[in-house]
Amino acid sequence: MKSHPFEDFRHGQRLRETVAILAEHPGESIPQASGSASESQSIYRFWANERVKPEQILASHRPSVVARANQ
Repeated sequence: MKSHPFEDFRHGQRLRETVAILAEHPGESIPQASGSASESQSIYRFWANERVKPEQILASHRPSVVARANQ
């Protein structure tokens, strides 16, 4: 079994970066939160990537949710 849900490890890295940016600026638009046009474009490209599936994004945090629920 794979230790991560993404075929390309860079997708997991991009997800972590995106979540960190959005968590620091809740309620702001992507351009406002990211602080630059290039970072905004990177986030939009990640979401539009056909190789990144919603199930993979959900699976990336499932183990920590289960661990918290078991505590």
